[in-house]
Amino acid sequence: MVKENLELKTSGKELIDSKRNFNHIIVPMASFNITFIKALNCAITIGDYVEVIHISYDKEETKKIKDKFEKLNLDIPLVIKHTPYRNVIKTLIDYIDTVKEEEDE
Repeated sequence: MVKENLELKTSGKELIDSKRNFNHIIVPMASFNITFIKALNCAITIGDYVEVIHISYDKEETKKIKDKFEKLNLDIPLVIKHTPYRNVIKTLIDYIDTVKEEEDE
């Protein structure tokens, strides 16, 4: 099986997916830290359009995050969605579904 993957009997052109897809990357940010920066760097590398989303349930923490993000001076939007009771997952999924619906139109 490994041998079959190491041998290329044609030019390989027929195996390459030349269709370019649009990559809209949504990077969730719970807090401003090194892990977030690494995720953002990865998204910038692979994405055609990148945005960051922060699901907020603490106004003071959200203000700190917003201030730190703005200091980066990036051409990347920061979307802030407010949610009660730390309902982060549902809020994030709802946002992703909304973005997908808009892109499909």
